[in-house]
Amino acid sequence: EGMRHAFARRAARIQVGDLLHAAFPRATTLFLYRRLRSWSRSIGLETRTPAERQLPVAEFPIHRRGMAPLSVPFAAEHGREANPVELGVLSWLSMMERYVALCAAGVRFLAVRYEEIQAQPEAVLAAVFDYCGLSASVERAYTVFAQDSQEGTLLSRASRQQRETFPLTDDELAR
Repeated sequence: EGMRHAFARRAARIQVGDLLHAAFPRATTLFLYRRLRSWSRSIGLETRTPAERQLPVAEFPIHRRGMAPLSVPFAAEHGREANPVELGVLSWLSMMERYVALCAAGVRFLAVRYEEIQAQPEAVLAAVFDYCGLSASVERAYTVFAQDSQEGTLLSRASRQQRETFPLTDDELAR
């Protein structure tokens, strides 16, 4: 039997983690995540002005509800859709809660935080390779970290440096 690989690149795919686990019960599973503040930057939240971040999200496609299931009770409780800051928090919390629920249901993960990858990329990569049973060269794979995975998009490092940003306010961080 050959080795099979399945990748769910976006963090929100954790919402279907039970289905992936049922389809691939012997899979080696990683949970890659970021701290909330770092994640909010990575989704481009700070490219909106503080005034724009206060307005409820006008369009709320059904797929976004699947990515942020906690937004449904939020909207019911508050009588409105979440604003971009609230939606970012609800999305992040939805992913983290789903991860915890999957762990409680017996799905094994190696949890790897983005900030740890940034601080110690070779050590983290070696741990990931070891966990996955891969014998490939960590040194060769490490060269990938020198590349911007978002190159050519609005979220690329170069694009972010060219755009004005609006860091989250103390009030937004406190909420």
